Amino acid sequence: MEIAREIVCKTLTSINLALNSDHCTLKTWQKLVGRLNDAAQMCPFMKLFRQPINQCLAGIDSAAPDCTPVLITEQAKDDLKVWAGFLSCDLKWLPIGVEYSEPPRVCREFVSDAAGLAHTASISVSPGIGNVGFCEQGTVIFAHQMFWPADFITSLTDEKGVRFGDKTTTLEMIGLLMPLILVPELVAGRHVRFMVDCFGTVYGMHNRAAKGDSCASVFIRAAYLIAAYLECTIHVQHLPRVSDWGAQVTDRLSRGSTSTKQDKMLVRAFNNRQIPSCLKDWFKNPNPDFSLAMELLEHVKRIM
Repeated sequence: MEIAREIVCKTLTSINLALNSDHCTLKTWQKLVGRLNDAAQMCPFMKLFRQPINQCLAGIDSAAPDCTPVLITEQAKDDLKVWAGFLSCDLKWLPIGVEYSEPPRVCREFVSDAAGLAHTASISVSPGIGNVGFCEQGTVIFAHQMFWPADFITSLTDEKGVRFGDKTTTLEMIGLLMPLILVPELVAGRHVRFMVDCFGTVYGMHNRAAKGDSCASVFIRAAYLIAAYLECTIHVQHLPRVSDWGAQVTDRLSRGSTSTKQDKMLVRAFNNRQIPSCLKDWFKNPNPDFSLAMELLEHVKRIM
């Protein structure tokens, strides 16, 4: 216990120095990142607050000298504040994270599918998101369809210049998030299985961040923050495309051009809420701002 307290004190000192500076040396930052990674092994939830910190090392050669300056971004500082609060709590009341387990055989299940748009494709196909949810007995309890704003899916790009129409993991993550932000009362206090046909989304949720895709990581953080507030356990699994009825329906709903009359009637059978205004605003100016995760959480709090 004394050794643990000593490590925590050293880490908090390093965090405090970083919060009061714009730069630090590469060696100092690497030591801090290493300590945070060690702590995250015992508390998987804290893995959500690592990507902006790790991104400060982006572009720095692995063979760079120890004295190389590292720019500490504002987003990295925001996450360091979360770490400081976590490490400052009484270790006596901080349980070791529960080991991951498979979902129970019977649980609520939500299937989602999101369609992108190739550079040469026409917006007339109306790409978007399709969702369908089932209760423990297999009855449909949720169906939703949303189309991407035209500029967002055709021309807007991320910080690396990649079109959002080509960012499959980000689009699928937004689709996965829909039940959590539209009908949180259906998942609160339960084990919930989310089925998607994108391995990038599955691995991103498992790792608490999508490597190389900051926008997807914003929505991954939002999903886990909302799940923690709702006291529900998320299980994300891969579902091959059009492999069962739910996958077939969501595949058709992900494009207006393929949605059948029956699909549209299914969606109309549920009085779904509008997507939150913060997400609508994000579609107009999409960027990897992690504050969006907190805004989506506040939206869910207002519903509940």
